[in-house]
Amino acid sequence: MFKHCIKVFSLGMALAMPWQQAQAQAVGDTDISIDFPNIVILHYISDLTLDFDIGGLTADTAVDDGASSPTADGIDASPATFDLGVTGAGANPLPAAVPVLLQNAWAVRGISTSGTIDVDITITDATANNGASVATMSAATVTGGGQGPAASITIPAPGFGTPTVGDVNFSLDVDNITTAATHTGMSYQIQASAP
Repeated sequence: MFKHCIKVFSLGMALAMPWQQAQAQAVGDTDISIDFPNIVILHYISDLTLDFDIGGLTADTAVDDGASSPTADGIDASPATFDLGVTGAGANPLPAAVPVLLQNAWAVRGISTSGTIDVDITITDATANNGASVATMSAATVTGGGQGPAASITIPAPGFGTPTVGDVNFSLDVDNITTAATHTGMSYQIQASAP
């Protein structure tokens, strides 16, 4: 019986002192992998009106084509005809093709498996018209991310924070503009893609 009392006493002590018991514990680590697809976000201007200021020229600009001393074929009953020689071919104050720079015309955010994003520009309608009066766009290029000017550039993928901002350049032929008014219909397309 004495042994039985010692066993009960020992069991009671073991239950009364939990700090002496080993705690049960299990630990597991979880490794996480995340697959992101190619994601490209293009910011662009969908409607643009260019308002040209003719700078140093006035609305009515006179160009002096020099002096002339023509001679008529005698004096008689027929009109005295003098050819002054003005052709308008010289000293044109306006260039035939105006270089146009559209600063901060587009921006790209994104990621790609290659770490780069391609930005391309295509002229989708080269002419702006007002009746028979026509302006024509050509040689469209983009610059951005230290690349270009070119019709197609490859830039480092900037991620989703600060975007890469770029410009558009093109040549505007004004030789066939005959109307002082708004000319419409011209357009270009910018495409940003993950190669």
